[in-house]
Amino acid sequence: MRSSKEPIFKVVVLLFVLLSHSAWAESPREPASVVPVAAEGARVVPAAVSDATKYEFQTYFDFGSQWDSAGGTSIGARSFGAKPGFMLLNAAELSVKATRGPLSARVDLAAGENVDVLTPFVASQNENLRYLTQAYLSYSIDEMPGWSVNAGKMYTHMGYELTRSKDNWIYTRGLLFSYGIPFWHQGASLTGPIVDGALSGGLFVYNGWDGRTSADQNRSVTVGANLALTSSPTTVLTYNYIGGPEQADPSSRRDVHELIAGYNGSDFGLILDAIAGQEMGSTVAGKWQAYSLYSKVALSERTRLVGRYEIFDDRDSGFAVAGALSASGASRQYQSATLGLNRDLSGGLELRFEFRQDSADQATTLFKDSSGASTSHQETFSLGLLFSL
Repeated sequence: MRSSKEPIFKVVVLLFVLLSHSAWAESPREPASVVPVAAEGARVVPAAVSDATKYEFQTYFDFGSQWDSAGGTSIGARSFGAKPGFMLLNAAELSVKATRGPLSARVDLAAGENVDVLTPFVASQNENLRYLTQAYLSYSIDEMPGWSVNAGKMYTHMGYELTRSKDNWIYTRGLLFSYGIPFWHQGASLTGPIVDGALSGGLFVYNGWDGRTSADQNRSVTVGANLALTSSPTTVLTYNYIGGPEQADPSSRRDVHELIAGYNGSDFGLILDAIAGQEMGSTVAGKWQAYSLYSKVALSERTRLVGRYEIFDDRDSGFAVAGALSASGASRQYQSATLGLNRDLSGGLELRFEFRQDSADQATTLFKDSSGASTSHQETFSLGLLFSL
């Protein structure tokens, strides 16, 4: 039976993310980019090697641990961080970017638990790109200032949350990020300003979704689009789209529409991310919707209180969550409520603590109680140490 404390906790989280604006002042700050190729490239340390070529380096480190209140061996409804009770190196990454004139190349080399999520290891496939989380070329078009053509392996343009925890308000990744959209692609993109200082956009052509499926199952392409308001450094308003065949049947189709809107200041932020997805095919079909509400409040110069409340509706056919975007599964509606505390230490070091509760509208095999039986909810604690330079 679900604990009577569960609905009380969810109400507290929901009230926090909806009402915190009235209690705190804000000051402008540039919002996170919604085009992951740019947003994932955080602070870098330049090192000019020659007059012709400039090299930039970035390091990223994610070490943490999670605990499941039921004492189980795995955490359900979670992509990253699904192993409780262990101290884990989630990511150790080195990024190198070389620029010469209008041309640049970026390579991200990574190891750790997160690599197994981005590209699960399958010996028969000999996936030789799994440790290259990104590797792409960019060409800045002189005749179109601000526009660039990018080609290679890159993170998806979908979602407000990004792959690295340091780029998100919350340490763990939510249901929408884990089950509603892809992680990465191989392909090409064209991005830049449509109206200077007002509107930016992008067009994307991919092979398909990422390595969570065994392989690209057809020779058709997947396309994407992005439109983002850029007139205000604190206002977030973005539309994203991705669509194309993802099954072996080339007449099948998967489409996801996304709207991201809200406010992102330095002392306060409130963002809503909503998606609607549909799979149509001869062998499997389904629809899913997800809504994520994020909030952050600065308690001091170095400390922030953060929250996230999510609803993931997979009741149509269970395709997204239980079916893992490849088959029909148990039809459920999921909810997730998270409260976190982020503390900036020094020199690029950050400590994050959070409490999270996930639940479903009925018992599911994703959640286990202390006896190992299926239940309708789970509670977890997370502690993470992040470093970037």
